[in-house]
Amino acid sequence: MGAVAYAVVCAWCNRKMTAAPHGAPVTHTICPSCLEWSIAHPAEIVRDLPSHYLGDAYLPAGTLTCRK
Repeated sequence: MGAVAYAVVCAWCNRKMTAAPHGAPVTHTICPSCLEWSIAHPAEIVRDLPSHYLGDAYLPAGTLTCRK
């Protein structure tokens, strides 16, 4: 069975990361630009997420907590 060529697309900005034939299945990654931005702006990523997405890592007021 031959290898399948996937189209790799950034999950955040939709930038095409690899060329693939038309109609190829798609998989996702985070491109270097989006990764760099997320490292530089960590609070921006989680600011608008509902608190239940993060469990008890964030309080509703946005205060970071630590598990012990």
